[in-house]
Amino acid sequence: MTCEIDKIGITDGIYLLSAIRSSSNEILESALGSPESERKENYYLLQNHIKKLISTSDGNEIIGIMEDLALSECEEFLLFTCNSYKFDYKITAHIKDELRKLIPKFSLSRIFSFIWAAVKNAILFSSLKECKNQQHAMNTIILNVVKYSQNKSFTKEFERPTKLPRSSLSIVIYEEILGIGDFGFLNNIFSIPLSFFDELGRYE
Repeated sequence: MTCEIDKIGITDGIYLLSAIRSSSNEILESALGSPESERKENYYLLQNHIKKLISTSDGNEIIGIMEDLALSECEEFLLFTCNSYKFDYKITAHIKDELRKLIPKFSLSRIFSFIWAAVKNAILFSSLKECKNQQHAMNTIILNVVKYSQNKSFTKEFERPTKLPRSSLSIVIYEEILGIGDFGFLNNIFSIPLSFFDELGRYE
């Protein structure tokens, strides 16, 4: 392997695995070596190295990566939904902050439902006389996302859109490293007990 596996940290290792999954054969050969059998073995060794690092950590680093991924997916879905309705939406620092506040409280499935409902509400509002222009309507989106999140009777779940497939980073974290499927979309990532990460070190 181009770099020694035991010198790679958790964050660098996870992003390296993600990059490798979505890379060309030339990049694969550069990162993991050649022939293919050697690349597969090195990829597997790197996976296990990351699992062992996580098992001996306090869990904060992997949770931080999962939180950043969740925020990225929220932003992606918000832009995707707005673009579907011809809204020229921009993600500001304030919007990022409001979305990040939701991640410790809800699953992505729930947050996506808040976003979808808020965009639909903005579409309806844009057709009313009270709406000054499209920007006025778009300004209501994040306000309503927060509003819906505070409504305990709003319990709708949202399926992962087929037009927004899982990223290689999501697959690496939840399938290959943690082995819990699409848990990060269907459940609150902060509901994973720290003891679960301890178990990863037992994998060989």
